[in-house]
Amino acid sequence: MKYFSITFIYISTMLFATTRIFTLCEGNFGTPNANLWSINESDWQSEGPIYWDENSNPLGDVGQSMTIVNDEKLYIIMNNSHSIEILNLMGSDQTFSGSIHLPSAGPRYMVANESGSTGYISCWNLSGIIVIDLLSDTITDTISVGGMPEMMVMHDGKIYTSIAMNSDWSTSDRVISVDVSTKAVIDSFIVVPGPAALLLKDESLFIASTYYDANWNTYAGNTKIDLSSGDIITYDAGITSDFGPDLLEINNQVYRIYNGGIAPLDDDLSLNPSEQIGSFPGIYSAISNGNNLYFGLTDYVAPDDLIVTDLSGLQLAQFNVGALPGSFGFYSYNVESVSHKPTLDSFRLMPNYPNPFNPTTHIQFSVGIQSIVSLQIFNINGVLIETLFDHATYSNGTHSIQWNASHRPSGVYFTVLNINGHTQIQKMGLVK
Repeated sequence: MKYFSITFIYISTMLFATTRIFTLCEGNFGTPNANLWSINESDWQSEGPIYWDENSNPLGDVGQSMTIVNDEKLYIIMNNSHSIEILNLMGSDQTFSGSIHLPSAGPRYMVANESGSTGYISCWNLSGIIVIDLLSDTITDTISVGGMPEMMVMHDGKIYTSIAMNSDWSTSDRVISVDVSTKAVIDSFIVVPGPAALLLKDESLFIASTYYDANWNTYAGNTKIDLSSGDIITYDAGITSDFGPDLLEINNQVYRIYNGGIAPLDDDLSLNPSEQIGSFPGIYSAISNGNNLYFGLTDYVAPDDLIVTDLSGLQLAQFNVGALPGSFGFYSYNVESVSHKPTLDSFRLMPNYPNPFNPTTHIQFSVGIQSIVSLQIFNINGVLIETLFDHATYSNGTHSIQWNASHRPSGVYFTVLNINGHTQIQKMGLVK
């Protein structure tokens, strides 16, 4: 029996990985000027706005957040346009996949289950979490949570979400858990009021809070919930404007945006300014990835800046982007190394269409010169289930073959194209 893992081992000798950093710029409320940018981490080249143009093809009003699922699709949550915009990710390229419309829902954030088959969208205006089938990009259910859910994390079959405000727009002091299988709220934790950002570290859930009094004074605090015991530690910093919204984990230590940079949390959840990293005016967002830190800066008018530093705060790069860079996505993909460059002028395995499909789909590929080609189908476990052709000769041009999966169960499959000893892969979803 042939397994997919053998193919991956072979590919790894031909390719090296690079990372693209997607930056979603929120834009100004009431104006459809949200936009998306991309930065190539290998050479620090930026591109943007990607696909959507404010004047001719606007992304929409308030780009709230984005989530990359299975290194395959980028889901962009448009809060004030009440939609999700989807990009197919294909190495250095991307194509628009479609939109999911959520009329008047006020969507905020998204998480997906481990397999990437189901997504969950927190929605303020519904006081609930929308459930989406990600194979068909259709809404299947809504989970009522009795308040305005904000950020979410998944752990041990549960969704943990901060309830930013109660349904009457008063300040909330709750984080709740939802059982994914029953779609019911099963627990509630009292935290510092105004919970928003969540960070899961081992069995501990860290929560960053910001709230206001009747005179609009700003308060901030942190909470830590031990998910194994249910024990809760809180720290209320009182009136302060030094605390930012985001939490990060760096070298097994939790940090929060603080006073123009990021500072680590001590055991009592207070911040330690003596170990602060970075000092930037107008810091709006921050995230870590590998050995780099990314800081979104804003004066609320485009263009704004994205700063990249190392973990010590040494600046590596700076980019002009759109207004209010607030959300980041990291997409790693393989690029051919020069030493293993194929002898073909060009070859490409294209995304199948339709995808998802039932029960037939078309698989297209192109070759630059006459080539020896094999095309095989593997299941999610990496087992070869079907060979469409093996060591066949194909001439220069684009070719198409239909796969009929009527005898196969619903699920994820992989198309594996081998041309003159070089391999490309595409993912497919069969939905019956």
